[in-house]
Amino acid sequence: MLLLNALSGNMFNADMSVIRLTRIDTLRAIELLHGVALESAIGHKAAAKILSQALGQEVRKNRVTVKMGTGSSAILAQYVGPRLEENATELPSGARIDFFLLEVC
Repeated sequence: MLLLNALSGNMFNADMSVIRLTRIDTLRAIELLHGVALESAIGHKAAAKILSQALGQEVRKNRVTVKMGTGSSAILAQYVGPRLEENATELPSGARIDFFLLEVC
């Protein structure tokens, strides 16, 4: 399963009709990632470390170009808070990560 921390219009084919985002909690994200190959598309080292802790498995920094087609799915881990310091290992006070299931229909 693909794990993202950002979305861009360039990730999707121009002929797609629906991109569905469903908010999920951390436990659901962990369930969806359990027992499947995790493909990280997390481009920030500190975000990868924090997500590793939140999800209970290693998330590697991996700056890649993502293309998604119809039938693809991913988990979006959206950081909300002040800018992360480069070497952060935990969320700053008041920050959170919102998880979404992204499905391309």
